[in-house]
Amino acid sequence: MLLVIGNSTIPHPAVLNVAASKLTAFVLTVSLAAIGLGTKFSDIRSRGMRPIVLCAAASGFIALLSLALIRLSQYFGAL
Repeated sequence: MLLVIGNSTIPHPAVLNVAASKLTAFVLTVSLAAIGLGTKFSDIRSRGMRPIVLCAAASGFIALLSLALIRLSQYFGAL
Protein backbone atom coordinates (compact mmCIF):
# COMPACT_ATOMS: atom_id res chain seq x y z
CA MET A 1 0.00 0.00 0.00
CA LEU A 2 2.87 2.33 0.73
CA LEU A 3 4.25 1.73 -2.76
CA VAL A 4 0.91 2.64 -4.32
CA ILE A 5 0.74 5.87 -2.32
CA GLY A 6 4.39 6.65 -3.10
CA ASN A 7 3.88 5.99 -6.80
CA SER A 8 0.91 8.36 -6.83
CA THR A 9 2.44 11.19 -4.84
CA ILE A 10 6.22 11.17 -5.27
CA PRO A 11 7.71 12.00 -8.69
CA HIS A 12 10.21 9.43 -9.93
CA PRO A 13 11.88 8.51 -13.22
CA ALA A 14 9.97 6.32 -15.69
CA VAL A 15 12.88 3.89 -15.80
CA LEU A 16 12.05 2.99 -12.20
CA ASN A 17 8.56 1.89 -13.25
CA VAL A 18 10.00 -0.27 -16.02
CA ALA A 19 12.50 -1.89 -13.67
CA ALA A 20 9.84 -2.52 -11.02
CA SER A 21 7.53 -4.04 -13.61
CA LYS A 22 10.23 -6.42 -14.87
CA LEU A 23 11.21 -7.36 -11.32
CA THR A 24 7.59 -8.05 -10.42
CA ALA A 25 7.11 -10.29 -13.46
CA PHE A 26 10.31 -12.19 -12.66
CA VAL A 27 9.46 -12.73 -8.99
CA LEU A 28 5.93 -13.86 -9.87
CA THR A 29 7.26 -16.30 -12.48
CA VAL A 30 9.80 -17.76 -10.07
CA SER A 31 7.23 -18.16 -7.30
CA LEU A 32 4.72 -19.89 -9.60
CA ALA A 33 7.47 -22.16 -10.92
CA ALA A 34 8.44 -23.08 -7.36
CA ILE A 35 4.84 -24.00 -6.59
CA GLY A 36 4.60 -26.06 -9.76
CA LEU A 37 7.90 -27.85 -9.18
CA GLY A 38 6.81 -28.79 -5.66
CA THR A 39 3.50 -30.24 -6.81
CA LYS A 40 3.24 -33.96 -7.53
CA PHE A 41 0.47 -34.68 -10.01
CA SER A 42 0.17 -38.23 -8.65
CA ASP A 43 -0.76 -36.81 -5.22
CA ILE A 44 -3.48 -34.66 -6.79
CA ARG A 45 -4.74 -37.56 -8.91
CA SER A 46 -4.85 -39.86 -5.86
CA ARG A 47 -7.30 -37.47 -4.18
CA GLY A 48 -9.78 -37.91 -7.01
CA MET A 49 -11.14 -35.71 -9.77
CA ARG A 50 -12.58 -33.04 -7.47
CA PRO A 51 -9.34 -30.99 -7.09
CA ILE A 52 -8.68 -31.16 -10.83
CA VAL A 53 -12.22 -30.05 -11.68
CA LEU A 54 -12.02 -27.28 -9.06
CA CYS A 55 -8.72 -26.07 -10.52
CA ALA A 56 -10.15 -26.05 -14.04
CA ALA A 57 -13.28 -24.22 -12.89
CA ALA A 58 -11.27 -21.61 -10.98
CA SER A 59 -8.95 -21.08 -13.96
CA GLY A 60 -11.91 -20.69 -16.29
CA PHE A 61 -13.60 -18.23 -13.95
CA ILE A 62 -10.46 -16.11 -13.64
CA ALA A 63 -9.96 -16.14 -17.42
CA LEU A 64 -13.57 -15.10 -18.12
CA LEU A 65 -13.50 -12.41 -15.43
CA SER A 66 -10.23 -11.04 -16.81
CA LEU A 67 -11.61 -10.99 -20.33
CA ALA A 68 -14.77 -9.22 -19.15
CA LEU A 69 -12.74 -6.59 -17.29
CA ILE A 70 -10.52 -6.02 -20.33
CA ARG A 71 -13.58 -5.59 -22.56
CA LEU A 72 -15.17 -3.19 -20.05
CA SER A 73 -12.01 -1.11 -19.84
CA GLN A 74 -11.86 -0.94 -23.64
CA TYR A 75 -15.53 0.09 -23.80
CA PHE A 76 -15.22 2.81 -21.18
CA GLY A 77 -11.86 3.93 -22.58
CA ALA A 78 -13.51 4.53 -25.96
CA LEU A 79 -16.13 6.88 -24.50
